[in-house]
Amino acid sequence: MRLLDVRDLPAPEPLTQILSNLQSLSAGEYLVVYHRQEPCALFPKVSSIGFSHRVVALREGFCEILFWREGDLVATRCVNGHQSMHAKDDE
Repeated sequence: MRLLDVRDLPAPEPLTQILSNLQSLSAGEYLVVYHRQEPCALFPKVSSIGFSHRVVALREGFCEILFWREGDLVATRCVNGHQSMHAKDDE
């Protein structure tokens, strides 16, 4: 697992940082991103380059998103077992 916190970065740095980190993911690895909002425009872009995503925590001013390579079974298992440190904050 790799963690990337882009909450305090000005646009377009979150997009740039996320894409750069995705390209360097190793097999079995996934990226956890902390963002200040749900980056809906990013999702089709990452899908088009072979990545899946899942939003696991969302509240005003905070979004936690997981990204992993499509077809990476090890990363998929890890994502399925991921426990968000922030999910309970949504309740």
